[in-house]
Amino acid sequence: MHVVGLILGVTLPLLVFREAFEVMLLPRRVRRKLRLVRYLFSSTWFQWAWVADRMKAGPARDALLSLFGPLSLLMLLGSWTLGLVVGFGFLQWSLSAGASAAPTLFDNLFLSADPFFTLGTGSLDSVSAIRKAIAVIEAGSGLAFLALVIGYLPVLYQLFSRRETYVIMLDARGLTAECHRPTLASRAY
Repeated sequence: MHVVGLILGVTLPLLVFREAFEVMLLPRRVRRKLRLVRYLFSSTWFQWAWVADRMKAGPARDALLSLFGPLSLLMLLGSWTLGLVVGFGFLQWSLSAGASAAPTLFDNLFLSADPFFTLGTGSLDSVSAIRKAIAVIEAGSGLAFLALVIGYLPVLYQLFSRRETYVIMLDARGLTAECHRPTLASRAY
């Protein structure tokens, strides 16, 4: 069972790091079929749209639909964080197999979340050197991940603001074009 934990403990953080790199740092679109981000957004959008379809068209429905973007970003960041903590927790659990008083999987998940969020509760006192090294790697990756997210949010806000500017300009152009459209009464035959 601990071999499965080791495989999950190595694979899950690598998948999360790859997805985060492709979404936040890669300047081009990724054309891979299997992407966790695509699965997360499509599955949650299906449920969100299902709820919105049962509402009467109007401002309440529009407000609900406009919340999906910001909430899905928070959900994405939360799922990445959960994936990293669970992955490192499985790694810690697989490495604790030979210990005399082997901690439970829940204890190892706590041991994983502790350095990731830099709580520093001292839960690493009685673990082996390799597990301490894994915790240090996790703490560094947690700091890097949170710094990347904090650095990415202003970029997202700027892109959203630029898009809104274009939408407002299109709306103004549409109104101007409609005002200057010839009517049947103004056409000269």
